[in-house]
Amino acid sequence: MTRSSRLVLAIVGFLCLVAMGPIVRGQDAKLAKKINDAIDKGLEHLKNYTEKNVVGPRAGGSALRGWTLLEGGVPATDATLKKLVAYVRSEVPIMDQVYDLSLAILFLDKLGDPGDAPLLESMAIRLLACQGADGGWTYGAPKPNEEEKGRLAKLIQDTEKLRSQGKVIKIKPRGKEEINRDVARQLKALNTSLLLAAGSDNSNTQFAMMAIWVARRHGLPVQKSLSLVGKRFQSSQSKTGEWSYQMLMGPTGDHPAMTCAGLLGLALGEGVEAKPKDLSKEPQVQRGMEVLARAMNGPSSTIAKPLDPNQV
Repeated sequence: MTRSSRLVLAIVGFLCLVAMGPIVRGQDAKLAKKINDAIDKGLEHLKNYTEKNVVGPRAGGSALRGWTLLEGGVPATDATLKKLVAYVRSEVPIMDQVYDLSLAILFLDKLGDPGDAPLLESMAIRLLACQGADGGWTYGAPKPNEEEKGRLAKLIQDTEKLRSQGKVIKIKPRGKEEINRDVARQLKALNTSLLLAAGSDNSNTQFAMMAIWVARRHGLPVQKSLSLVGKRFQSSQSKTGEWSYQMLMGPTGDHPAMTCAGLLGLALGEGVEAKPKDLSKEPQVQRGMEVLARAMNGPSSTIAKPLDPNQV
């Protein structure tokens, strides 16, 4: 594993800790303080890391840092966050990597600026366009054509001008038919011929499917995509309860993170159904949770109900 890969995994792990929110009532006070102190140190490290290394060279890394800072309670007015936001926005017209697009969607959605809605839509459509027939994603994603890049760049520039003037940015409401027309237009503006054929993996897939779930909150038609995700993970769990890095790799014993991705994929797939069922008693979920329990050397637990649209 490369140094950069270890850094990304460390940040993801830290983000998961931050996202769990306040320490539950009744927690040991000394342990709670240790956890909160660790989070504070982590946030300070990320801010210092950003200032020393500025931003880039990949939008995904900057988005991951920004998302983590926001989850940790750093305000959007923070100078470091502003740098990260500006860089990620500027890269939107040319992003062509699944990790970058997915993390940028999660970051800008968490930021909650209405002016970013068209950028979120553009990035989500790129992810929809490169989802494989097996429900997964690999590394590459299509770039918009030159005309669409110009439209996005102008939109970013115009919106930033409104922000600098202190004006409230309002997004025009659209009906289902108008959204579908906009999606179709943007799909036609993608250079899908440049995509390289390659097998999907559950690492790229876990980020993309979370981003697609978030895009659902912005009115995009993602049910077909997430249903396909659900089928992917329903059909690829090993007999031992694991999911591996590759879809049909079989049990390896060293990918509890991919088993987490598999369980999340089942929940997302069920979450778009008209009448989602409680997954807690599903055999696949129970086997997956047993895998995680063994990995953590702790008692087994169960997944609750399918995710709410307002959750990631």
